Amino acid sequence: MNAKVEVKLRFHNARIARTVHDSINPDNIDFPDGLEFIMSLRGSNIEFSLNSALRVETLAATVDEILTGFQISVNSLEEVM
Repeated sequence: MNAKVEVKLRFHNARIARTVHDSINPDNIDFPDGLEFIMSLRGSNIEFSLNSALRVETLAATVDEILTGFQISVNSLEEVM
């Protein structure tokens, strides 16, 4: 079974979005076969999609892990601003 998840995150401005994008981007490599990750930065938005031929539980766990990474990045950025 194939499944796809698309997420769009909106930030207050493009500078914050770029900072978060750049902090998350290095972590999102080496996905297992059957799982494709695509992320793009568009102004003050970060969009990502996951295409999966794996179990839905694997896809859900991966989305959770990616969103946790975003949250950590945003929390860290809020601490220094």
